[in-house]
Amino acid sequence: MINVCERHEGADYFIFDENHQETFTPSLFSPTFLSEQNCLISTNMQGRGSAWAFHWQDQNYVLRHYRRGGLPAKVNKDLYLWSGLQNTRAWHEWRLLATASAWQLPCPQPFAAHVRRSGLMYQADLITRHLPGTHTLAERFIAGSLPRPLWHKVGTTIRQFHDHQIFHADLNANNILIDEADRVFLIDFDRGTLRKGRYWKQQNLSRLHRSLQKVWSASSRKNLPSFWTALLEGYAHT
Repeated sequence: MINVCERHEGADYFIFDENHQETFTPSLFSPTFLSEQNCLISTNMQGRGSAWAFHWQDQNYVLRHYRRGGLPAKVNKDLYLWSGLQNTRAWHEWRLLATASAWQLPCPQPFAAHVRRSGLMYQADLITRHLPGTHTLAERFIAGSLPRPLWHKVGTTIRQFHDHQIFHADLNANNILIDEADRVFLIDFDRGTLRKGRYWKQQNLSRLHRSLQKVWSASSRKNLPSFWTALLEGYAHT
């Protein structure tokens, strides 16, 4: 059970699980501190975000700094408009992950989030529990290690989130992880929300299909139509 604790220190705001007060420190949001403490496991500076995997107090975590993508990133890499703490991307994602974890859905457990306000703008970071031994759906697809039953399981996993009315804003082949035991997880819930209705669920699936088509184009020996059918069968199974 995640118990929410919020802390305010000057321009910095923190939210974390009260159960982890003994292990939480604001310094964990500093890659420099993590490096100095020899806690860093790996660094990923690719894509829109910056991420650092690290070890702390017998647990592995991932620190992600929110960054803009596309054309806006050319003039503003990581500043967002302040419209209240509860509206920040980090607070939204942390609380959504906390809700999903309480429902025992397969996603990273949230550890802490950080927002630094600067006038009308803010920067943000998120720390989640690390999911060990995982590869993205795209990586498994390219490697040819996605048997039909696993596609079925991917569809079933997505349906779990949809049944709980959780909208994933960027459902693509890189935001679905599969571990060594073939367990499936969804990650990166930035801009995700709890939504009513059903119309957006097909849009979610269509976005994933477009993402897989791009992977398929780079690996044309795979039979995407057949595998996609298996995914939809898993999604439809209740």
